[in-house]
Amino acid sequence: MLVNKPVALALLFALGAAVHTGCSSRDGSANGQTEHAKVPELTVDEVETRISKNDASFFVFDVNPKEVFDAGRVPGAKWIEKVKAEVLPADKEATLVFYCANDH
Repeated sequence: MLVNKPVALALLFALGAAVHTGCSSRDGSANGQTEHAKVPELTVDEVETRISKNDASFFVFDVNPKEVFDAGRVPGAKWIEKVKAEVLPADKEATLVFYCANDH
């Protein structure tokens, strides 16, 4: 089930779906590892604009468990179980947004 635009934006905001490299741990580091480089962030409005323009160099990935993805997701998001090279776009200059539900 896809969620409608207002719900999707609320979901996007609630999930903190600026640019992330995965779910954050309690200490704020991605996947419990220390931060090596600052990852640029996008606002919810910037993400919405890029999605609405069907920007071919902009990709949104949902890294939630499959049942969470199936219950509702950001429009256009692709579900991936693991971030692996074969699921990522070939364009090395593309913007990638990863998001997940997180209680922190």
